[in-house]
Amino acid sequence: NLTPREYEVIQLYQSGMSTKKVAGVLGISIETVCTHRRNIFFKLGCRSIVQAIAKMAAANPAASTLL
Repeated sequence: NLTPREYEVIQLYQSGMSTKKVAGVLGISIETVCTHRRNIFFKLGCRSIVQAIAKMAAANPAASTLL
């Protein structure tokens, strides 16, 4: 299960934001965003943010529009 912050991070990536923009929006460092991204990849068994977004959408199609 993703933490609420990890879910926020993946939502912002899905909206097309860069790592730098995600950090700015959330008020955290780029390094922290990268840590969240790494944790997301590990938890979902992914190697890219595109794969992670696809897995989230496949796991919960009704929420994919909210991603």
